[in-house]
Amino acid sequence: MEKIDSTILAWHQGFSDRAQLFCGITNFGLAKCCIVFFVLAAIFRNAYEILLLNTDSFGAVITALIVSVILYPVCSLKESKHNDKFNNLDEVLFRVPRLIILAMQILFIVSTLQSEFPVAWKALRIVQGILFASYYYFMACSPKPPQKTTLRKFLDWAKSIRVQIPQITPSPTPSAG
Repeated sequence: MEKIDSTILAWHQGFSDRAQLFCGITNFGLAKCCIVFFVLAAIFRNAYEILLLNTDSFGAVITALIVSVILYPVCSLKESKHNDKFNNLDEVLFRVPRLIILAMQILFIVSTLQSEFPVAWKALRIVQGILFASYYYFMACSPKPPQKTTLRKFLDWAKSIRVQIPQITPSPTPSAG
């Protein structure tokens, strides 16, 4: 299980590094995006269940509220107190909770695939499971030191090659006189 966790963590670290290099969003920003999209997927799935499947999804609404109220501030708190020298400790300390959440999400996805619900509902549940697990993996990643992003370099380059268009001013007309 440690090998699986390390492989998934390495993939998330690589994705986080590329995102930070390209546009400046750190692993904490990616974790926040996972939570926001998790809640949005929960809202859409719940609306689908209530409107089209005529079910009561009170439990799922409560889950989305708990995630949005508790996990999102935790992400902000860790970002402000993050220190690179403790990141390896975080990786080891939170390995067991990540593995438990990963196992739960795998079971969740397998049970979703075996259910008799429509494909759109299954897709939303699978996306929710992936986003929820990804939140914990992005939180375990190390941010790169701040540097100029590829996007910023491109925008600076585009600004530097801007061609100056000469101002055309009307010439005075000779007066007839």
